[in-house]
Amino acid sequence: MSFHTLFTSRTGLFLICLFWILGSATAQNMERTLFWNAGVQRAWERDFAYSPLVYSGAAAAFTLGYAQSTERKRDEVFLHFSRIPMQNAFNAELAGTHAQVMTYTFYTTGWVA
Repeated sequence: MSFHTLFTSRTGLFLICLFWILGSATAQNMERTLFWNAGVQRAWERDFAYSPLVYSGAAAAFTLGYAQSTERKRDEVFLHFSRIPMQNAFNAELAGTHAQVMTYTFYTTGWVA
């Protein structure tokens, strides 16, 4: 991508605005970070507590996160979602859905070096 194309295309303008916003956030002693995680999640489930009918399967799992850090505090929020189709030895099907919201807050004290 040439320098001229960067400033005249919509994608180039979007990237310039994005870097300008992220750059101004660091100038204010505040750091913002986006996280994206995708991978394969395997799962095993049983009909009942000790049933020999084990359902198993694998599918894609996605996690999106956001973190905001200052000198004294760090806040993190993560959203996770996966939907896993599973089968047992008798070809019976089961679909497992996992959705999760995780929040963390970390504080820094003056005596921690």
